[in-house]
Amino acid sequence: MHDSEGLKINEAPCDCEKNHHYYPAAWLVPLLLVPLLRNRWVPIGSGRREQATARSLAGLLRDSGSNPNSLSDNPDAANLLEAIGVTHFDLLREFSATDDKQRRAQDKILAGILAATDGNLSHLNHAHEYIEDLKSDDALPKILEDRRKQRQTVHKNQRLGGQVENLVRQSLEDEGFTVKRVPIGRDFEIESDLVEKDEEVGIEASRNDQEWLVEVKATRGQDVRMTATQAKTAASQKDRFLLCIVPVERESIAPELDEVRAAMRFVASIGSRVDKLCEDFTALEGLRGYITADESDGVQLEVISGAARVRVASSVWRTGVCLKDLPQLLSENG
Repeated sequence: MHDSEGLKINEAPCDCEKNHHYYPAAWLVPLLLVPLLRNRWVPIGSGRREQATARSLAGLLRDSGSNPNSLSDNPDAANLLEAIGVTHFDLLREFSATDDKQRRAQDKILAGILAATDGNLSHLNHAHEYIEDLKSDDALPKILEDRRKQRQTVHKNQRLGGQVENLVRQSLEDEGFTVKRVPIGRDFEIESDLVEKDEEVGIEASRNDQEWLVEVKATRGQDVRMTATQAKTAASQKDRFLLCIVPVERESIAPELDEVRAAMRFVASIGSRVDKLCEDFTALEGLRGYITADESDGVQLEVISGAARVRVASSVWRTGVCLKDLPQLLSENG
């Protein structure tokens, strides 16, 4: 049956001096009065029929091999659903969940999605686009999971890096240094490279009218990496640039002061080591993919996805001096 005009809402004046809306189609009357007439017209199997609800209509569509999504593209079907008081959302919900257990699980998931959007409808649009893309790209869940793990690692690294920097600062102050933060570069290397911030800052330590720039790197691995800004600063400030490496145990969540004091190592020659590599930064920073230059003097130039870094091998920083020998190193280099 096709009655497009009958499903269009009309408006007419009433003796009550108000306008009322109505459907021209007379055949809708028994459907609209379902609670009163208990008109059971939707077949549910075994010769039984049920009133028109989202659940009964979803079962009818499922049994016929149809999909509720197709109804959204049919104006007449959409108008009919509206007329009998069934929303497209409720129909989709009942179509995808066939029992109460599935409905509870579905409600929990949908509630989680709505809560995650925090009332921002644009986030719902992104979720819809993502689910649509899943139909043609089954690699998306893995990509998203990798991105989520990377983001979690970055946050964990930044938190632990901040803890280590504070402990290094306290250790230097205990040794009589005056410490303050200055713009030079802050990129704590723990488990993986961190995302660079727009402004890189580090530590400036001074004692006896002498000042040194200190770049602190915490690591759970072997090598550490310096950003282009850090490497260029080290090269231009050779005589007063210190690279401070703090190895951290993998299971450590909150390092202790004594642990950091004993483990930290200072490298005073890093500026000289990276000097030649800095000349290649301009040419390499625009490249994409992954390019690794030959290792030289324990340092290595890398370009990963267009971002240039200097990898400092553990053979360099593990031979650095510990905190108690730092004053002697600085006096020798002064």
